[in-house]
Amino acid sequence: MLNNEVYENYLTSQESLKKRNEDELKKQEELKKDFNDPVKMELRNTIEMGMDYIKQIGDISSSIDKEEISKKLNRLQNIINQILKYVEQNPKKLQEVDRFAKHYLPMTLKLLNAYKELNEQPVQGDNIRNAKNEIEKTLDTINNAFEKLLDDLFEEIALDISTDISVLETLFTQEGLKKDDFKK
Repeated sequence: MLNNEVYENYLTSQESLKKRNEDELKKQEELKKDFNDPVKMELRNTIEMGMDYIKQIGDISSSIDKEEISKKLNRLQNIINQILKYVEQNPKKLQEVDRFAKHYLPMTLKLLNAYKELNEQPVQGDNIRNAKNEIEKTLDTINNAFEKLLDDLFEEIALDISTDISVLETLFTQEGLKKDDFKK
């Protein structure tokens, strides 16, 4: 009995190993396809770059004691993450976030690194305080602009929904199925 049980376990483990190897092979084949598809490669690079920016912003946020700034940076991270998730699920929108990924994020990170450096200075003179205040105010502008970009990504969906609702209402009216039609 023990021999049969051991043999069954052996067969199960061999099947499991075979399946893992097949899964790994499939994954490698998909990666090769991605490398051959420039759109998928650009999407992958954009997502990876964006995730790296999120991490760097998080590192900066954790080094700043000011709670108000940390909240703004957390909000910024969330917005960036939502944009990246949306683009990952809707690769056709990649072009719409090109400027965001290649220009706005690097400039934002440059400002945040400058803020961190200024914040670490032992003596906080007028120039340092003024520069920090400007960056703090600019964070609101950045967050609002990125939120608008995220909202703009949904514009086509909102238009489609509005159109579908109008068509449905027209059909219901034509068929006499709207509530207002029951009063007649």
